Amino acid sequence: MFKGYLTIIILILLTFIVAFVIQRFVNIRKYKVLESLIPIFNGRISYFFMPKLIGSYQGSRFTISFTPAGKSSPPYVNFYLLSPVSFKITLTKEDVIERFMKKLRLVREVEINIPEFDKRYMIWANDKTRAQYLLSIDEIRDSINTIFELGFDSLSTSKKGIKIIKPDYNLDIDLPKERVIKILDILLIIANRARQMG
Repeated sequence: MFKGYLTIIILILLTFIVAFVIQRFVNIRKYKVLESLIPIFNGRISYFFMPKLIGSYQGSRFTISFTPAGKSSPPYVNFYLLSPVSFKITLTKEDVIERFMKKLRLVREVEINIPEFDKRYMIWANDKTRAQYLLSIDEIRDSINTIFELGFDSLSTSKKGIKIIKPDYNLDIDLPKERVIKILDILLIIANRARQMG
């Protein structure tokens, strides 16, 4: 009886080890790309199942991490600028379903009364007034538009910072030094303006 339990425990442990080794092998390219950014951003790589770069840019800490594909979701690259924002905003591209729900007033979203921006994005916030004020600034709207033009499909702020998510990323296009710097510059613009609001 004890041998049966021991066999099961050994099989589970071996399965975990094999899965870990396969995942490490699959992520070698991601690791190498992030490793090339370490000297530029005074960073280090944290690694469990997926590599994550923890770095610093213009006095702000940030991370770049990966989310593996799921059964019905693509893989993602995540940028997280660790610069707290005192209120929450989430923006996503508006799709047909959300547009339909919006017309029926089934979703409660923030509108900033700039029609082309309101049509392009679904906006949720825990402080409607501050969200509207922040998003009424041309520089912020231009920054957000640029982030989405780069292929990101979500931007959110919280007390931890600003997070953007890009599905179906391409390491060669999305993670060269110049692109990462451009993305971080944009996130810093948003964080600095939001911080000025208190």
